[in-house]
Amino acid sequence: MTIVLRFGFFISSVFAHYAFTEIAQDITFTLRKKLLLHLKSVSMNEYETLGSGEVSSKLVSDMQTLEGFIGSAL
Repeated sequence: MTIVLRFGFFISSVFAHYAFTEIAQDITFTLRKKLLLHLKSVSMNEYETLGSGEVSSKLVSDMQTLEGFIGSAL
């Protein structure tokens, strides 16, 4: 009986990990898509003062921070 329960726990934990990973990936994909669509409305003045490299660098680092938070929260 113990082996059956351990096996059931293993299967359910693998399924839960897979499900939460899919949810986190879906959330981050949606956020990335919204951020990229938002870049259309950013004024050119922002690109000129910061530079396109810094704008994209901030976008990537902020997304990585959010991914880390979502992954740990789920």
